[in-house]
Amino acid sequence: MNVENKINDSIRPQADYRLHIDEQTNVVTLKIFQGLYSPYFYKEKAYKRNDSASVPVDSLELSRLII
Repeated sequence: MNVENKINDSIRPQADYRLHIDEQTNVVTLKIFQGLYSPYFYKEKAYKRNDSASVPVDSLELSRLII
C-alpha cells in the first residue's frame, strides 16, 4: 500500500502503527503507538509539539530534549 510505504520510508526509527482504510466511507484511521526508541525523525528532522502544531527542532534543542 502506498500510504504504508510513505510512512515506512519517511520515519526513523520505524514507528509502530496501525493503518485502517474504510473502503465504503474512504476514511483513513492511523493509530501510532508510543515507541521505545525516541526521538523519531521525519525525513531526517526531529519535531516537537507546540500546542496544536508540530515544529522542527534544531540540533541544540534536540540535545536538550534527549538529556
